[in-house]
Amino acid sequence: MNKLILLSVFICLAQLVGAQCVSGDCNNGFGKHQYYDGYYEGNWKNSQWEGQGKYVLKDKYTYTGTFSDGLLTGKGTIEFSNGNRYVGDVYDGLFQGSGVLTYSDGKTFEGEFKKGEIWSGKGFVAIGEDTYNGQILEGKFHGQGVYRDKEGRMFEGVFNNGIPWTGKGFTLQKEGTYTGEIFEGKIHGNGVFKYNSNGLKLEGKFVNGTIVDGKGYIKDFNGDYYGEIVNSTYHGHGTYTHRDGWKYSGRFVNGKVTSGTMNYVDKSSYSGDFLNNKPHGKGTLKYTDGYTYSGSVEYGKRQGQGSLYDKDGNLVYSGRWSNDKPIDR
Repeated sequence: MNKLILLSVFICLAQLVGAQCVSGDCNNGFGKHQYYDGYYEGNWKNSQWEGQGKYVLKDKYTYTGTFSDGLLTGKGTIEFSNGNRYVGDVYDGLFQGSGVLTYSDGKTFEGEFKKGEIWSGKGFVAIGEDTYNGQILEGKFHGQGVYRDKEGRMFEGVFNNGIPWTGKGFTLQKEGTYTGEIFEGKIHGNGVFKYNSNGLKLEGKFVNGTIVDGKGYIKDFNGDYYGEIVNSTYHGHGTYTHRDGWKYSGRFVNGKVTSGTMNYVDKSSYSGDFLNNKPHGKGTLKYTDGYTYSGSVEYGKRQGQGSLYDKDGNLVYSGRWSNDKPIDR
């Protein structure tokens, strides 16, 4: 979507197989010449099309206008078999200069054509199965316009050198797609970003390409986060999976975990309160041998009142703990 695929139209000349002059003077004068797949009727000079005339290529197009040295050169009208119509300047069989291209459904593009390509102007352009309606400058979307792809997704606003610049709608991004507001070429305002890699979304308010308030998926340097975001930080309920393998799911406040469940790489886990991203407060520790501790924890260690149970749920110890060890035994 960042670059206009230019419309190039080359007017093919007729096959000369079976050609013959069927009426008039086809050397120097006015005559009609029949070809294998069409005919020319008009003025001739030195046995070449010259001046005003009409050329018909069967099942392709009809050109009525000026010819020079046997080529479609000057001003004329081209009626295509698909219903499209061009009126304007032509040079060596190419749209060249000022002209109006009218599509079969009545939509038009008016402006300057260069070597068969839409160059500058305003109007409707068909680009494969996609369409654009708006201003074009030197072969690129530039100015106010609306781009719509074959799936009906669209962007409406201002384009700058082929890039959606300021407006609202669907755009292709480096790592996915975005639907929402754009300002000066950046994701800015309310919108939804969808990643190509996993199909996950990030939805909310963006400022200069960065989410500030919302919910969804973010990949940072150390891992993946999916949850709520406030003031550009993880805040609210979310899940963080670290690249080393541990995973936390629960409550975040200003980017730090506060209460939830931490699953460690060795398959042990902790559910409860956190402080400075470490288990701290009331919680439950589950060990790899099946034992469970429930009680007070300080910075990851058992501290204060708590109980230890074996893998079958039998009470092993209940009492006070200090520096991760029971003290009432």
